[in-house]
Amino acid sequence: MFLVIDIKKITCLFAIFFSVFATAQVDEEIYNSKTKVIRKAGDKAFKNGDFFGSLSYYKKFLKDNDELIAKGGFLSGRYQVLKLKYQYKMANALRLSRDYHKAEKVYSAVFEEKPDKYPKAQFYLAHMQLMNGKYKKAKENFLAFKKVYRDAADSGTYRSWVKLYVASCDAAPVVLEDTLDVRIYHPDTSINKAHVELSPLPLNDSMLLYSSLRSDSIVYVNAEDSNSVVPHRKFYVAQKMNDSTWVMQNEYAEGWFNFEDTENGNGCFNEDSSRFYFSRGIRNIKGKLVFHLYYADKEEDEKGWMEPVKMNEEINVKGFHSTQPTLGWYFQKDVPVLYFISNRIEGGRGGWDIWYSEFNPKKELWKKPKNGGSKLNTKLDEFSPNYNIDNKTLHFSSAGWPGLGGLDVFKTIGELKDWTVPKNIGFPINTSVDELYYSLTKNGDEGYFVSNRVGSVSLKNPTCCDDIYNFKELHYIHIGVQGKMFEIVENKDLIDTVPSKFVTLSLVLLDDSIEGGEMVIKSVLPEDSGDYFFKLEKGKEYNLQANGENYFNQSFEISTEGIVESDTIIKNFYMKKFSVQPIVVKNIYYEYDKFALLDSSKTVIDTTMFKILMDNPDIVIEIGSHTDAIGSDAYNDKLSQKRAQSVVDYLIGKGIARKRLQAKGYGEKEPIAPNKNADGSDNPEGRQMNRRTEFRIIGKIEGISEIIYKK
Repeated sequence: MFLVIDIKKITCLFAIFFSVFATAQVDEEIYNSKTKVIRKAGDKAFKNGDFFGSLSYYKKFLKDNDELIAKGGFLSGRYQVLKLKYQYKMANALRLSRDYHKAEKVYSAVFEEKPDKYPKAQFYLAHMQLMNGKYKKAKENFLAFKKVYRDAADSGTYRSWVKLYVASCDAAPVVLEDTLDVRIYHPDTSINKAHVELSPLPLNDSMLLYSSLRSDSIVYVNAEDSNSVVPHRKFYVAQKMNDSTWVMQNEYAEGWFNFEDTENGNGCFNEDSSRFYFSRGIRNIKGKLVFHLYYADKEEDEKGWMEPVKMNEEINVKGFHSTQPTLGWYFQKDVPVLYFISNRIEGGRGGWDIWYSEFNPKKELWKKPKNGGSKLNTKLDEFSPNYNIDNKTLHFSSAGWPGLGGLDVFKTIGELKDWTVPKNIGFPINTSVDELYYSLTKNGDEGYFVSNRVGSVSLKNPTCCDDIYNFKELHYIHIGVQGKMFEIVENKDLIDTVPSKFVTLSLVLLDDSIEGGEMVIKSVLPEDSGDYFFKLEKGKEYNLQANGENYFNQSFEISTEGIVESDTIIKNFYMKKFSVQPIVVKNIYYEYDKFALLDSSKTVIDTTMFKILMDNPDIVIEIGSHTDAIGSDAYNDKLSQKRAQSVVDYLIGKGIARKRLQAKGYGEKEPIAPNKNADGSDNPEGRQMNRRTEFRIIGKIEGISEIIYKK
């Protein structure tokens, strides 16, 4: 008996290389047997995932029937029914072996012959048309299928899929119009072989880490021969000589990551590259290949790696797969976050989803994973997440978000469950077939992805096989913002540099699709010289915020909309320390002997106290009201308290927390000018100065600045 290492299985099992082995080489004796024997052999091969083997048997079965008809032989009605049944099965095998064009033709023939008997043939016909870039025809067939397929037990599932696929049919023409300004290169056979190449990870500008089986043909292994050498997918390193020419160096961490009798791939490093996370496939007692996550730490001398450790049972749930890890960082808790792919059912949204787990530093373990939520995951499949900690950007592949056909690469910004609406990164990186494993170099203007597009190294059909591709953005725009942090020093003719330990500078993304409308992308301490720099992305709105201990906060809004060439924006911050002295707010008036705020006074408050409170969400202020000397002390105390409270109430009504405000009526006790002249006559100007409203900062709400601006 022979096992065949098949060339790539569909739906994205290929993405995690489940189909390392199918079941059997086509047996010549069976192949030349009676039609009944042949079709049963095809069914067995299909069941075991050998779609190429099943195709050979199905084609032979149908060919023999056709030859019998051509010779005038008699075929009963039962054979006619079987023929159509096995045409449908052959269409499924073609689809699952990713031969989209042939699958489209066979599904079309089956549906035209018996639409009532095989209604799903129309759904898969539409799906193949979508994969072949025939968006108008695909949409027509999807909608027609939706109208008739209503009463089956699985109709709800199929109708939800139709909704997602139709969205792609509508979106595809728009995506195709906005062509990316990139040049795509197809690395030579030093990297790309006939079998799956996956998870390209740039180590630097010229070195690439990836996983491969490294064979140019289908490999047959005699399962009954204990001396058979079974090849496995391993990590390799290749060096780029030029855009299309590569030199394969060697295995990566031979003997550790590439452990004997295991399938290894999907690697990522932590921030300082001292730990390597990856997925490993091992066959269970039933012979099923199960993928779980592992990690390995560098040895102290950094010359090698320690033995890989399987991650805990919260990450690796029994009976399900966990694979394709990438690391993020949750700044609010200052802990790493592991994002990965799993097909676990509990808490899932359907198919393969992106999950995440926060690290618990006290217990030194990864917490129970949570689903990435509806802002990431659809009812179809999501794969190959790749997270950039510096800009909180996640690239991932999805079949459910509107795209060009198969798996497309999408981009979103966020963390945990809070993300911007995923955006299709566009053509020609995305096509009507499958693209995944998108990764960028550090500079951001070039990167890698995996695709089964026409032109990949192929053995069976033009789109059967996945290769690694690299690309360069031809006119990459570098946008940044830089400047200095200064302290305004009162009563001096100079401006000092703000001590960096007292100030945190935060880059905040403004986006309505994010919960709360904004998200801190990165927080830094300026250099001792006061200098800072942030890298920005084109087409975004930002708020640059400076928060300092005992300083008034300062912020600038920055837009990169419409920027079409590289540019560096200059923004200097001039930080002013909190004053211990009360600050007089001019032009806050009341009617005589009243405490209700006038409209003109509200306008003054909006542009002074309210703005300061909004810009500095951690300060607590006292609002003090003063009167002149007309009237009794007791009366003036009550009136000034009511006037101060009216300001507090107004600010609370505008959304300022009550705990940040204190009202204090000082009456006539603290004049800043004489109420009477030296001769005892009335001093109207002095009394007017004394009828004033002031505020002063009296404290901070502990933890607010850390929550909002934590590095």
